[in-house]
Amino acid sequence: MINKADESFVGGLFFSKIGDTGIYIGPYPQTQDDVEALFQAGITGVLNVQTEDDFMQRSIDWSKMQAYYKGRNIQPECCPVQDLEKPDVDLNLSLGAKKLDEMLKRKLKVYVHCTTGMDRAPAVVLTYLSIFYDMDPNIADQFVKSHRSVSQPDLAAVKRAVSNGKRGVYNE
Repeated sequence: MINKADESFVGGLFFSKIGDTGIYIGPYPQTQDDVEALFQAGITGVLNVQTEDDFMQRSIDWSKMQAYYKGRNIQPECCPVQDLEKPDVDLNLSLGAKKLDEMLKRKLKVYVHCTTGMDRAPAVVLTYLSIFYDMDPNIADQFVKSHRSVSQPDLAAVKRAVSNGKRGVYNE
């Protein structure tokens, strides 16, 4: 028997629709049935903000998941966001917000996920709402939490990312 403590154990796919934004937030899909649940909810795009480390730690086969998505005409994108305490998180959140904006402009209903759907995914959504809708990060946080009560983004990182994003740091 192997016992392993995992504070971010994900036991099911419970996701939240964030108002009328076309954005959904939740944990990472793990099976073809999870992808079917997204499809049944009308989701047409997935923004995965997990990193290669997440893939390795959780034994995630991203190419297999991409095939499941494509089999249901769901467009998958990956924009890795390091853990929120990492130095590059500001840029990563801004890049994630830009990718989310691009997907929404293509009229996709986008499921944004990290591992648990509690910190990095909500942080990307807050950054998006703040940069592209000029919403104050504190108001964006309250808005997201009104739809996903388990949301726990690092607001300081979001505010730095918003400041950088509004200055165009993420533009090519």
